[in-house]
Amino acid sequence: MIKPYDVCPILPFPCADPKLPDKLLEDYSTELQLRWEVDARSIVYAHESDPIDLYRSILRLHFARDRVFRENRGSEIILSPLGSKLLSLGAMLAAIEHNFPVVYVEAVEYRLDLDRLKKRRTSTGPLVHLWLRGEPYDNAQT
Repeated sequence: MIKPYDVCPILPFPCADPKLPDKLLEDYSTELQLRWEVDARSIVYAHESDPIDLYRSILRLHFARDRVFRENRGSEIILSPLGSKLLSLGAMLAAIEHNFPVVYVEAVEYRLDLDRLKKRRTSTGPLVHLWLRGEPYDNAQT
């Protein structure tokens, strides 16, 4: 549906599993290299448990591209929130603030490898608190 000029995959780093970015690159190597022709310099790294890190990275990309392409045909960032919930939250914050379009392609099917699932470490992960608006504490003197 969209024929982008450039694709910037977002990889979690730093993250709990330091090998995760490499695993993701390996798992999606066909899509990254052949389908989307991703340049290694276009990969965005964002802290796995800090949505504000991704938010800031998206805005840096937006402002840098806007400066370069403003006089020509402009540049539009289109987000696709796939992956972790926390990173998707960072993308959502950037989309809301700057009216970036969000495209979500729903999966047609899921395949489950039970052996691989059993080997995966189960973890609830850290609790993350994100204050979106207003003062977090009452400043009144008591």
